[in-house]
Amino acid sequence: MDAYFADLKVELPRLFPPWMPFVNEKPFSRRVRLELADREIEAEGPVLWQGHNMVCHALRDGWRIASTIPADQVCLRVEQNYGLVTVWMPPNAKEMQESKMFMHLFRMVLECAFPFQGVVSLHASCVALEDGAVAFTAPSGTGKSARAQSWASLFDARLISGDRPAIRLAAGRAYACGVPWDGKESICFPGEEPLAAICEVRRAPFTRLRRLTAFQARRLLMRQCFIPIWDTEAAGAALNVIERLTGCVPIYRFFGDPGRESARIAYAGLFSRETRADREDTRFDMKIKEGFVLRNVVDEHIVMPVGKNIETFEGALVLSDVSAFIWEQLARPICREDLLELVLGEFNVERDVASSDLDTFLDKLRAHNVLEEE
Repeated sequence: MDAYFADLKVELPRLFPPWMPFVNEKPFSRRVRLELADREIEAEGPVLWQGHNMVCHALRDGWRIASTIPADQVCLRVEQNYGLVTVWMPPNAKEMQESKMFMHLFRMVLECAFPFQGVVSLHASCVALEDGAVAFTAPSGTGKSARAQSWASLFDARLISGDRPAIRLAAGRAYACGVPWDGKESICFPGEEPLAAICEVRRAPFTRLRRLTAFQARRLLMRQCFIPIWDTEAAGAALNVIERLTGCVPIYRFFGDPGRESARIAYAGLFSRETRADREDTRFDMKIKEGFVLRNVVDEHIVMPVGKNIETFEGALVLSDVSAFIWEQLARPICREDLLELVLGEFNVERDVASSDLDTFLDKLRAHNVLEEE
């Protein structure tokens, strides 16, 4: 059985239930075939990467990617061009469609193949509106799915993907494609829609759209798109797709809540000619450098170094409740003006006092060399 999505044809030994909507034949530029192995796939080369519940070994002509979970053993042999994937599972293993690790690893292999045909997998919830698709991207648990579902209900729209749409580039345009995997949302839309905007979701008591510069947008997409770190050629192709994507789709930072009024204001900012946020905002971002964590120790907010920063970090940073709130917002890139608005929305304080205190705290972070400014 064959499945078609995101300019890809996937040839399967059997059709998995979530893949059934994708059987209608469509044009494709790349083929991936899945076959069953008759014996265990041995590791031949060094470990290239080891992550959450999986390990990747180098082979002479590709990769061996395997689960490290004893109760869900699965191993894939992947050709270097991703044209052939061979799967081995123990005789007493679950059926392939019931194995979470098989579905996870096979999805990851297909996402490695995507960039070679101008496609990238984006960690986002995506909704198709009358004016085009909008992808809401953010770290897990931030509320991107709630935004997409709220917009789908409010604007009578269709959900394309709740977790990882494929973004396909063609002829200078971008398209949001449904895929046969979708996390807990289980949305398997077998089609694609023109992509009008990507919005990075930030929780806030106010609603604001800030269009990112190309540099800021590229940094965001490098965090939110799947980039295979063990395959330098695929990684380079993914970065090329990201670069092209920033040039053909506007990318925004979206402050707001999941409510209907916030959705209406943001929709107008995206699509209304009178209120559309077309111009890039050139204000600089800042964020906390890697290697520092905020801990609550006996009701005190204390900044602690980790890794190599332990040897170079001098003294300790003890933060007030307001400073700890600012630190948490600085975990992701943000400009000073938006940071000030978040403080004013969270605490009962005069603007001039908050502004002065914010600058003092930022100077303190600079003095401790923990602030990264773009």
